[in-house]
Amino acid sequence: MSDNLLQRSVTTTVARNLASTTKTAPQMMSITPRFLLDMLPWVHVESGTYRVNRTRIELSKADRIPVDVVDGTCSFAPESLRSVPLFSGLPAAIITRMANRFRPEAVSLGNKLISEGEDGNKFFIIAQGQVEVLSKGIHGANLRLTLLTEGEFFGESDLVSDKPSDVTVRTITPCTLLTLSRRDLDTVLSENPSQRSEFERTIREHLELRSTVNRYGERNIDLVSGFAENVEIPETFVDYSSNPREYSLSAVQTVVRVHTRVSDLYNGPLNQLEEQIRLTIEGIRERQEWELINNKKFGLIHSVDPAMRISTRYGAPTPDDLDELLALVWKKPAFFLAHPKAIAAFERECTWRGVPPVTTTLLAVRFCSGAVFRLSPATSWK
Repeated sequence: MSDNLLQRSVTTTVARNLASTTKTAPQMMSITPRFLLDMLPWVHVESGTYRVNRTRIELSKADRIPVDVVDGTCSFAPESLRSVPLFSGLPAAIITRMANRFRPEAVSLGNKLISEGEDGNKFFIIAQGQVEVLSKGIHGANLRLTLLTEGEFFGESDLVSDKPSDVTVRTITPCTLLTLSRRDLDTVLSENPSQRSEFERTIREHLELRSTVNRYGERNIDLVSGFAENVEIPETFVDYSSNPREYSLSAVQTVVRVHTRVSDLYNGPLNQLEEQIRLTIEGIRERQEWELINNKKFGLIHSVDPAMRISTRYGAPTPDDLDELLALVWKKPAFFLAHPKAIAAFERECTWRGVPPVTTTLLAVRFCSGAVFRLSPATSWK
């Protein structure tokens, strides 16, 4: 007997042709909540250019030295030594010859690289690994001052001073270091007597300038305070940066093409033109947020001040790292911007310590308080 004789009802596949379908509006996998765009403070710019005026920086700030590791060989561009404030004013010839004298050293965990109270004679650049900087407190116990990791450096003052070191530096992971000893530096300078005198003059001027500026490199404002009579009142003024940073506004633009026959024939129940425009605007907003974070000229990641970078203690950020970061931005906190994996690691650490983050409501959405940190956008974990 044929299958047609056994069939007693129309099939759902065929019946579906006579049925109405319920549709959703077109959706995109790439759409994010975009809370950053809602939380950032916005400034109305009339002229198309945004200039950031600030006081003049007399002393350059320390920045990380990019170290390339290829097949186990570490190297860096000689010009990047200018990231060390002490060496920023040296002539290019001296900088290049110094860079050629650096030697790689592999150091195991727990090694002391500099001991407090002893005369150091090496300058260190961290190619791989992490070290801690310690200083004895009033009770004689070592107190951790900071952590240093890839691209950071220490010991540069030991090359130009005979004073004993006031800190102890030791490795907390196996490290690969690039080092310049005082003997190698003397060899570089002895090859050309005129370079030695120029080196000493540049270092002396840097040290004199450092005594007249604050920790941010700004010139100190001379003041006098008290009730004593016949006190000479100092004269002072605040200088401004002669070349402030400027940002020319960027436009995100595109052309949406919709053929008239599409909107004429297939415009219900959803308006084709409206959906095309809506999704395009969503894409523009996504790109806007991406530029705010990643743009090399004005993005938050690339605008972090070197002084506002910290190294985490054990890889992923912990509440201890958060405390240290908060101490840097106590002036006017706004919020943290963190990678989702960093947020998840932070929450796991809080839960492991028995202090799981509580939930809070932000922009009508419930968050775990570890998901949105109250901090300045000009800070980062490295």
